[in-house]
Amino acid sequence: MRPEAATPPPSPTHPPPAPPSPTLSGKSAQQTSHSTIRIKGSATGAAGLARVEYHGSKGGYQAAKGTTSWSFTARLHPGPNIFFVRAVDELGQTSAPQKITVVRK
Repeated sequence: MRPEAATPPPSPTHPPPAPPSPTLSGKSAQQTSHSTIRIKGSATGAAGLARVEYHGSKGGYQAAKGTTSWSFTARLHPGPNIFFVRAVDELGQTSAPQKITVVRK
């Protein structure tokens, strides 16, 4: 009689790494008299960063320049301008958006 092969125990499942996190350089609320502004920051991600994205008052999210160190330049209209920045890791996990308010005087 032939012994039956033992079934290996199931592999333990590991939770996915924490989602990525963008960080803004400077204040999340700013004032300027300029018609454009460069917003920059950094981001981290345990699973590696795929991209950092920003969203203004028009259109959807767009890719910022860079990942661990990122930036974008935006046109400002008079009054408050609101932007959101988020990071996306290599697993497709997306961070909570960071809100940035810039008031053009």
